[in-house]
Amino acid sequence: MLIGVYEIKVGPRLKRPVMERVKTLASSMETLGLLCPIAVDEGYNLIMGLSRLEAAKLLKWAEIECEVEVKDASVLQAELAEIDATAFRKKMSDLEFCDLLLRRKEIYEMLHPETRNGGDRKSAAWTRKINTLDTGQRRVKSFAQETADKLAVSPATVERRIRIAKNLTPEAKRILSGISGKIPYRTMRMIADMSPGEQRQAALLLLENGANMDRNLLMSSLSSP
Repeated sequence: MLIGVYEIKVGPRLKRPVMERVKTLASSMETLGLLCPIAVDEGYNLIMGLSRLEAAKLLKWAEIECEVEVKDASVLQAELAEIDATAFRKKMSDLEFCDLLLRRKEIYEMLHPETRNGGDRKSAAWTRKINTLDTGQRRVKSFAQETADKLAVSPATVERRIRIAKNLTPEAKRILSGISGKIPYRTMRMIADMSPGEQRQAALLLLENGANMDRNLLMSSLSSP
């Protein structure tokens, strides 16, 4: 099936492609088309074909042919274990960490669909409800509580980082990931709550002025004609 190039999610644990290979692939794909589809799962998370995906972006393709692979529970559990190992051991940016938590949430809720009740709009209330059940009633912890326990943070911290990963547009993420230096967490939260157009402008301002650009100055620059 054809899927939008920027709908496909690339997890931070995947290796980056070699640019020379990407350019060679792009030249071949421009002439011959895509001979072998890339592989994604049901959530459009990339399984195989990162270099081909990057070549499609280089060619400014809107869509790319994909094979959608349905993962069974054992594969999902293995990916969940890999994410947990990555979250604890690998140094990554805050943005990569937010995306990693979002993917963890997707997998966790596929394995435990009963925890989806309540959704993001009332996840805090659902966390309180499920964690007040007695042992006989409680089948599994909410995603936010289970992840918070693993990372030794509060469920609210997990939920805020998930919100950043979900709300930031792919374009804003691409720009922000290219900024050297650590972007303050509060700045990322502020940008994630903006409209797509404002996110782009704010990300470009940070790219131009540096990761630690004052938030008040950032907001005033956005409102300037």
